[in-house]
Amino acid sequence: MVPLLAEEAKERQRKGGEEAGAGRPKKVEANCPQPLRQAQTRDIAGKAVGVSGRSVQRALIVMKADPQAFSEVERGRLTVTAAAARVKGAERAAQGKRQQVLENAAKRRMMETLSRIEGTCRFIADELNTDVLRSVCTPAEIKLWAGIAKKSGDQLRIFAAKLRKEQLHEIA
Repeated sequence: MVPLLAEEAKERQRKGGEEAGAGRPKKVEANCPQPLRQAQTRDIAGKAVGVSGRSVQRALIVMKADPQAFSEVERGRLTVTAAAARVKGAERAAQGKRQQVLENAAKRRMMETLSRIEGTCRFIADELNTDVLRSVCTPAEIKLWAGIAKKSGDQLRIFAAKLRKEQLHEIA
């Protein structure tokens, strides 16, 4: 029944578009109650079988998301509202799991990145011979590299403060 009504709904949408024109109305005449909306496909289908249009919409959601629950609804073992709530709960649980996976991935990336940064900083501090570097670099190069090192340290301090949720005064 719903597929047949869906074709009629498309036709109503086309006619509405032709009458109203493209897009939303540009001008509102007055702040008055608007006329009741035209019946939607779900409302027409619901009226035909003696239920609300919202119940039809819930049934369609359950039918697509959980066919087993839908068969329980058909047998009268489960209400449409309860089945829809079950589907919604499953969707929320799935979203929670996805969020947890994303959070764990972010944590892993942070740990790996900070570990690499720590190793690089240790190498720079312990292994690079600054006397040799000063002798082969121009003063402009020394100033550039020292500025990059300072900026990198500043960014790491800002990150650490955000991680601790502390306020850090602006670093000059």
